[in-house]
Amino acid sequence: MHQDIQAARQSRAPENKPENKPENRLEDELAEERRRLLRDLHDGLGPALVAIAYRLDVAGGLLGEDQRQVGEVLWRLRDDVRELCAEIHRIVNDLRPAALAAGLLPALRAYCVWLDGAGGGLDVTVRAPETLPELPAAVEVTAYRITTEALANVLRHSSAGTCVLSVALGDDLEIEVLDDGRGLGPMTGDGLGLASMRARAADLGGSVTAGTGPGGGTRIVVRLPCALERCRVTAA
Repeated sequence: MHQDIQAARQSRAPENKPENKPENRLEDELAEERRRLLRDLHDGLGPALVAIAYRLDVAGGLLGEDQRQVGEVLWRLRDDVRELCAEIHRIVNDLRPAALAAGLLPALRAYCVWLDGAGGGLDVTVRAPETLPELPAAVEVTAYRITTEALANVLRHSSAGTCVLSVALGDDLEIEVLDDGRGLGPMTGDGLGLASMRARAADLGGSVTAGTGPGGGTRIVVRLPCALERCRVTAA
């Protein structure tokens, strides 16, 4: 795997321009997601909710007068709610990063290939099984977002020369990002995006821990439950 990354880096290494930096790439992706979400909420869910509220007002005004009309309004409300659920499902699916179309492992490997050739002098190695079984969409999205943020932090802040990304699947999905950089400072706390990483993991009943690696450097461990019934939030 390491040799594959090295070969891909030589053939696909991007220029070290500001727009190619990991932090800029992540920020652009998140900004585009926010714009799309705001547009969908404003143009799709907003009017649908207004229509439902209007029908509820109509039904309330008919109570005690025309039960047949009340029933018709309620049937229409049922259809409106079903359409709204379908729209929410569409929005949730649209928020899934395009990189995950081929699955979590290919997406992480592709990101590491790109990071390995980003011009920061970081040598990235991936240790993972060839494939993973199908995981809940929410788990894949969360794992991808947390892991890419952790990897970008290695390049931005650690002054590391090497980084190892390890992925293992047991009862939980466990991902480790280990670098040989300067390690966590005493004032790091929830900095370097750790607070947002932990919040993302907590939404699924998972965790993110940060500490010092066996030989120094920084070690980030992500644990996410894989079973749908153990996830507090799952894809629609």
